[in-house]
Amino acid sequence: MLDSGLCKICSAEWDDTKIPKTRILVTKVKTCFEERTVGITRNYEAARNGQHADRLIRIWRTPEKIKVNDICLIDGVEHHVIQVQYTTDSNGLLVTDLTLEENDGH
Repeated sequence: MLDSGLCKICSAEWDDTKIPKTRILVTKVKTCFEERTVGITRNYEAARNGQHADRLIRIWRTPEKIKVNDICLIDGVEHHVIQVQYTTDSNGLLVTDLTLEENDGH
């Protein structure tokens, strides 16, 4: 059940017309999510790539493609998407698991 909260997935674009360049977040999707457990294998893989798997969430599959390095906002906290896994839930419904790393410096 995807009832842990709401999140907003955005792509980051840069406005080169301003000095300094300004980052603009473009919303791809707003959706509900389910908080999942970050397992040891996922944590190990993230660490091997110099990243930290802070959260794992599950959302319904959307037509908008979510990509690594997209931004996920949850309760005003910004996270980088470090892994996207398209899968199915126990009922065979299409879902997407997102591994997130909290962004310390926006």
